[in-house]
Amino acid sequence: MKKPLIIAHRGASDYAHENTLEAFQLAWEQGADGIEGDFILTSDKEVICFHDLDGERLLNKRVSTKSLSLKEIRALSQALKKPFHIPTLAEVLAIVPQNKKILIEVKHGSKIVSHLRQIINESGLGDDQVSIISFRREVIRESKKLMPCIQASWIRSFRRSRSTDLLKPSMASVCEVLQEINSDGLSTNQRYVDKSFVQMINEAGYEHHCWTVNEVERAQEIARTACASITTNDPMSLVKALKVD
Repeated sequence: MKKPLIIAHRGASDYAHENTLEAFQLAWEQGADGIEGDFILTSDKEVICFHDLDGERLLNKRVSTKSLSLKEIRALSQALKKPFHIPTLAEVLAIVPQNKKILIEVKHGSKIVSHLRQIINESGLGDDQVSIISFRREVIRESKKLMPCIQASWIRSFRRSRSTDLLKPSMASVCEVLQEINSDGLSTNQRYVDKSFVQMINEAGYEHHCWTVNEVERAQEIARTACASITTNDPMSLVKALKVD
């Protein structure tokens, strides 16, 4: 069975500040197959690598990050006691090696997609090196409409019903959404992932991707399913473990 790709969650974020060029570069050095970064659209239409829609956690300021220009949000990050550089999507794509991948998680609405297309087209990366992922259905739908050759996967978390012990949402309802938005795959939380779970997704015609797995033993379990990728904050440990698994 083919081993899943190891994807560095916001870069090697156990070792460097999340969503920075340093974290992504470290991920490559640690042997990751790909990186995952979060992207939003600034008020002046720049696509930047930043996770939160509110600035309190990362910028120490309660402000809608989407309401800021690139210059304004970078000024806030540089004013911190431990400043960090907020990269643009173009800057991140520029450091993706030829044989590696990037998962672009869109935290914004679908109006960002046309900007993504332009930046990706100008990057010189191959279509097989780039994937779009999002919790937002409209983002996946619009991505497949504007970039049909680039893989796009819907993100959905699962839980168990206390009354019935069945997974919620049901796999049938999830597959209906995947079909409606023309998704290529499904990205899920790790908790309920086993061979039968992944098999249901694969048999419906979709790839399965799993997040966020930092425990080596759990990663080894998931690697024995037909999961296409495992996202982790600690790519070094998982790369090493799965080489000898």
